[in-house]
Amino acid sequence: MPLNSPSAYLLVSHGSRDRRPQIAVEAFAQLLREAWQQPARSNASAQGAIALLPPLIAPSIATAALELAPEPLHQQIYEAAQQALTQGYRRLVILPLFLLAGIHVRVDLPAAVKLAQQALGGTTRYGSASLAAKRSQNDIDLHLCPHLGSHAGLEALLAQTFAELPPATRILLAHGSRRTPANRQIASLADRLQATPAYWSVAPSLSDAIAERVAAGDRDISIVPTFCLQAASPMRSPCPSKPCLTSFLAANCTSPPRSVQLPNWQKLRSNCSPSNPVKT
Repeated sequence: MPLNSPSAYLLVSHGSRDRRPQIAVEAFAQLLREAWQQPARSNASAQGAIALLPPLIAPSIATAALELAPEPLHQQIYEAAQQALTQGYRRLVILPLFLLAGIHVRVDLPAAVKLAQQALGGTTRYGSASLAAKRSQNDIDLHLCPHLGSHAGLEALLAQTFAELPPATRILLAHGSRRTPANRQIASLADRLQATPAYWSVAPSLSDAIAERVAAGDRDISIVPTFCLQAASPMRSPCPSKPCLTSFLAANCTSPPRSVQLPNWQKLRSNCSPSNPVKT
């Protein structure tokens, strides 16, 4: 079967003892396969009409976890690459499902990719470097993409989520990182969204942020969480410890299915042929 894409893909999540995040990432992978196979628009014809291209064969999209998996991440990458190689691929594109550029993104992921590439041969690529010539038909290159949180469409998606909530003071809730620069990125993003930043694992916590807004006289608060692969049902309920406060908790806009909107899949597909290799 001819390949529509020169690359196979590997979605890397954080990992959890709870099975639900892994179920979510598998569902995310399936959403991406389905998005890939949707009819795409071709370039305008001579008569100015827009035609739909036939559905494409979805590329191989596997999943892996950085922590709490049966095997270390570098071994998971190695096995995914070997599987891709047997399917005829010559590049494995690794997509980190992380929103903050913390220790995992800056240190742990590149280290795991380096170990896997050493075992595989071939070349490691970072960012948007194009596919290099191979030394051997048995080589496969690893291409580590920027983390999901760096995507240019994330801010617009968060702004849309806030806009869909009732008018209220805004709080943007993120996981937080031991790396202060990563938290500064969230704080800057919150500022542009006219929101107060809060974090799950570091200060200021959500409780701190709510207390600050209540002290300032706010009584209606909208909270938008940004956790990859964490489900949250839309809810509107009074804070039990503050009867005068009404909170609006958004569904997590960065988990499937809405996060599948972030990558420009139509543009990606338009370049996915062996004669015009995709640059991820």
